[in-house]
This record gives sequence, C-alpha cells and structure tokens, in this order.
Amino acid sequence: MEGIEAEDSAAEGQLEEAYFQQWMSLSENLGGSWFPATLFNQTIPQLGRTEPAIRYAAIAVGALSKAVSPTALPGSPTTPTGSSSHYNHAVTYYGRALRLVRLQQDLSSDYTLRVATLACVLFACFEMLHDSCDAAVNHINHGLMIVEQFMCSHDTLSAQPLTGKGKQRAVSPGPFVLDEEILNVFQRLEFLTWTTRLVQQAPQHPPRVYLCPPRPYCMPSAPFTDVLDARGCLDATQHHLLRALATKGTTPLDMAPLEQWLMSFEPLYATANDTAASDQLRYLQATSLLLQYHSSWLTLQQQSTTSSEDTARFLEIIRLSEVVLLNQASEMFTMDHGPTLALFLAATKCVDHSVRKAAVELLKAYPRRDAFWDTRSLLAAAEKGLMG
Repeated sequence: MEGIEAEDSAAEGQLEEAYFQQWMSLSENLGGSWFPATLFNQTIPQLGRTEPAIRYAAIAVGALSKAVSPTALPGSPTTPTGSSSHYNHAVTYYGRALRLVRLQQDLSSDYTLRVATLACVLFACFEMLHDSCDAAVNHINHGLMIVEQFMCSHDTLSAQPLTGKGKQRAVSPGPFVLDEEILNVFQRLEFLTWTTRLVQQAPQHPPRVYLCPPRPYCMPSAPFTDVLDARGCLDATQHHLLRALATKGTTPLDMAPLEQWLMSFEPLYATANDTAASDQLRYLQATSLLLQYHSSWLTLQQQSTTSSEDTARFLEIIRLSEVVLLNQASEMFTMDHGPTLALFLAATKCVDHSVRKAAVELLKAYPRRDAFWDTRSLLAAAEKGLMG
C-alpha cells in the first residue's frame, strides 16, 4: 500500500509540475505587449513555493489552458477542445485554491493580505480563460475592495502623486504588503472590468471603481523620456478618469488628462518610431501604449462615432494594431490592454465601411484573448455590423 501511495504521490507531483510549467509559459505574455511581467513570472512563482493556495491557483490556470488548447487558445470550457482530464484537473486545483484562501479570513497580517490579493488576480485569470466574465469581475471587485481598504489605511501613500514618474510612484510601507507591481496590475484590471460595460450581456456584478483617493493625481507637465514612466502615467490617468466617470452624473467627462498624457507622450513615440530599427523593443512598447490611448479614449467617451475625426482615430487603430499583431505570436492570452477591444470598436462603431472591414479581417486573422475580450466571440457581432 505504501508503494502505491508513493507512486500516486509522485505522479501527482509530476502532473502539478507540468501544469505549473504551462503557467510559466503563459505568464510571459500576461503582462501585455513587450512590457515586464514580473508579477506573473516572478512574484507569483516565488510566493507559490511556500503558499499552497497560490501554487494551486497557478496550476489550475495551467491545466485549464491545456484543456482549452495546447497553445492556450481560449475555447468553450463546457466542451474543452483538449483533453477532458486537463479540464477536470483544472477544476480540482481551482477548488483547492479557493478553499485555502477562504480559510484565511484574517487580512490583518501582511502575509495573508498579499496572498489574498494575488489569489484574486489568479482567480480572475482562470475565469477569463474559462470565458466566465461575471466570475472574473467578481474576483477583481473583491481584490479592489481589499486594495481600497489597504490604501485608505496607509497615509504614507497619499503624499505620492499619481504621475507615473519613477521617483514619484508610490511604494507600499513594507515589501511584503502590497507593492507597486500589485497596485499597478489592479489599476489595469479595474479599467478592464469597466470595458465589460460595452457588451450587451453586462456582468451581474458591475465593475467596481474604488473611490478612496489613495494618491492625488498630477498631470504630466513635461515630455516622457521613459516608456515605462509613460505606461505608469497612463494607468494613473485611466484610474483618475474612471473615478471621475463614476461620480460625474450627467456632467460630460473632462478628457483633458488623457489629452495631456498624449501631448507628453508624442515626442517619445516620435523618437521611438525614428529609432525602431536599432531599438525595436521600445518602438513596440510605444506603439502598444498609443493603441491603448485610443482604445481608452473611445471607451471612456462611450459615444457614437460619426465625425471625420473619429474615422481618423479608427484608421490609426488599424495601423497600430497591424504593427502589434505582426510582431506577436498568434493565439496569445493576456490580462492587459491589447488590440482586440480596439479592433472590435473599429469594426462596430466606425461609419467607414472599409475601416470596419479592415478591423474584421484583423480580428479573423489573429485569434487571441486580451483579458475579457476574445476575438472569436467578438467576430460574429463585428461581421454582422459589417453586413448591416
């Protein structure tokens, strides 16, 4: 009996290791287009060595990606395109992780707080891949609630303006509480949940915007010199505008912060474009940020698009998306902004038929998922609009 148990234990260990390696292969892309993904490929694996809940949650994501496709192509979880055993293992490990996190009710300690927030990120990742929008939003909302409570209780953060500049970025009081990379990821997840309002089947749990003002917002006043600073400032600007949108009532949203970001970013983009041959990474990062800016503008405006200015914006989205898609592996899965939503907006809102057609062709040619947005699920609506 002991020999059989040892064999079973060894087999399970090998299975877990295989799924964890699948998670590691996914983690490189989860942070977005060519940007560092240290939360996913370093912080989570490191904590997973000592925390079973985090390890099981990462293993569950790896197993689910194997179930829907060997290359992590999102599919229908109810009828997996891969082996059903992978799907069963994914659900089993996901259940284990959920139970372990629920046992940690006390969030007063630094350790349990960190585990809870990272678990929310992993659970949201699982549900996005599972194509369960409402469940993913629920996990993100729970994480945002924890973040809000944390931010409101730490005055040391309130003095740091949200500009995205390296020396001005807020840093948590302790390295094992909520450090900057966790806060930044939750800012992006917060904005991504807001984009779910653009679909007719809105989630049962509406996106949460945490209203405790943790840090004052400060517009950039000088051109960016570093693409990571520009990204941090864009995250902060989106968060600032979401808070304004959640409280404005019927007052039109002031888009000046986003336009100011663009003014500070344009010189950096021009330089990156000129030096693309010698510094392709910076060029691709800058291209991704400019695409995110246009997608954010359309999302926050939430208006019909009929002017020539809007058509020009959609043409720019097509151009930028082509650059991004041609330089990335096909069938990607990210938990960040990407071309999918921007192309869907171009395919459904632009009045120019040729622009809508170009957007549909790109969605069709490059299957992928960016957070909640899967090209396959959006294609039907986009093609219907094209024929209309």
